[in-house]
Amino acid sequence: HYAVKQHHAWTEIGIGDYLRERLLAYVIVQNDINLAALGEWRFGFAHRPDNMIYVSCGVGLGMGIILEDRLYEGADRAAGELCSTIDENGMLLEEKVAINGLISRAQEAYRAQGRTDGEMDFSTIVSRLRDGDPILRELAANVARELGAAIYNACVVMDIRTVVFGGEYLQLWDIIYDGMKGMMSKNPVYEIRLLPSTLMESAGVYGSLAVASERVFDPDVLNASRRKRIAAGAGVTVQEVNRLMNSFTQMRKMMKQLTGGRKGRKGKKGGRKGGMFGGMKLPF
Repeated sequence: HYAVKQHHAWTEIGIGDYLRERLLAYVIVQNDINLAALGEWRFGFAHRPDNMIYVSCGVGLGMGIILEDRLYEGADRAAGELCSTIDENGMLLEEKVAINGLISRAQEAYRAQGRTDGEMDFSTIVSRLRDGDPILRELAANVARELGAAIYNACVVMDIRTVVFGGEYLQLWDIIYDGMKGMMSKNPVYEIRLLPSTLMESAGVYGSLAVASERVFDPDVLNASRRKRIAAGAGVTVQEVNRLMNSFTQMRKMMKQLTGGRKGRKGKKGGRKGGMFGGMKLPF
């Protein structure tokens, strides 16, 4: 299922089956934000919460949901489409707060002040915000409140108290955190942790690793019969499959040695601890 209108045609393609038939390989198709949510949940915490949401804002706006230690996808695998929520005027939230909307609102704000600044992109906005541009600072505060309200509402509906924030807007974390957190703290009884992504742009990659380790490369699951079927489907020998599994087992051992245990996650400032890979504790 695709919640965004321009993507509906993909529903009829069956991309997973298409790739399986042509690659003769086991293929898993998953939403990028869901994978990022899995990556943060599996690798970003020393003590994983039972429930959390991962919100990504940048080119688009999306949300991945972990409920009771499982990725929640909904009836049509479209759960978490924060982009499709609307305001009181029927405008999609993504059109207001994602990068294209931010640029449009910035240009409109400049015109209202009699300024014409020509072409503008996200990097320009980030730079000017860092320089303290008052027009953009006010706009960023509005966007932060809009995001905070949407995230708070999602948390209240699902009774979730942990939020990890990622996407391109992590570049603005220290600028928008207070505005988001302020909206999420309107009800002091319902305290929500708002945390920055520690995996950043790699969250989806680690989510893919989590899925693969569970469904494909778990040596405890791949018994002799399954390895034989995999070899036949891939056109290789069982010995080659065994060598691949041995290599994967060695990689897991190496990853254990290279990573350090994370003590916890900080709030506003974020930051990383540990050794290589930001101190992520891998579940291997």
